[in-house]
Amino acid sequence: MVIISDGEERDSYYKYKEMLSLFNGSDIQVFMLSYAFQASLKKKVASKFADKIVFETGGLVLALTEKRTKQDIVNTLKALMIELRSNFVISYTSTNQKRDGLPRKLRIEVADSEKAEKRQGFIREGFIVPKN
Repeated sequence: MVIISDGEERDSYYKYKEMLSLFNGSDIQVFMLSYAFQASLKKKVASKFADKIVFETGGLVLALTEKRTKQDIVNTLKALMIELRSNFVISYTSTNQKRDGLPRKLRIEVADSEKAEKRQGFIREGFIVPKN
């Protein structure tokens, strides 16, 4: 899912916590095209909103800056398209078979490339196993 937002909580249909709960337990990855620099009230809060949403869903924030050119916007959109096309789905089966509704933590390590280039993986922090 791609969200374009300044990150402010003004007259939104879903409040911040409701939005997080919608994504909780889903396989939806959120990519945020953020223009928090235009937030009229709290720019830092708006920026943290974007960071939290993508952290919870394993997505990525692509921030537009105040001093941007047409080419900057084009480059940002190209970067978004690359991200949307380069996803991998990795699954596993937990050794903890309790279906207790408690959150499980995730951790992933990505090996460097053959040319020793650093790679980075973006994942959600964890997930909740639904109760029976």
